[in-house]
Amino acid sequence: MTIRKLCLILVAVSLLTLIFVGCGDTSEENKTDYPPGTTDELYSESRSDVEIEVFKQEGRVYTVDSEYEIPELSGNPDLVDGKHYKLIADVTFLNGGVAGYVDYPQIDRIISIEEIPSDG
Repeated sequence: MTIRKLCLILVAVSLLTLIFVGCGDTSEENKTDYPPGTTDELYSESRSDVEIEVFKQEGRVYTVDSEYEIPELSGNPDLVDGKHYKLIADVTFLNGGVAGYVDYPQIDRIISIEEIPSDG
């Protein structure tokens, strides 16, 4: 048997082995560890007339309870830095996803904005 024939047989056997056995289980190598409580599925829920308490600091608006930034409100001239507000709006909440959203609000329509007076 010539070396050429032997090489062709080895290549053919190697290819058949890869076809039938595969390249090995690499699922552990590609597995992503997400933080506890998160999921890779993102879903949303729309609600009307939702009351959200927000505050404005350094030109950005955040929710008070979870401190999510609400970029849709950052340019609103009715909101003053350092003040808290009660916002009534139609909102779409995002949940899940690798970012770990839990009730992340996206403002669809603002109904009213009312300043919450400080006690100090």
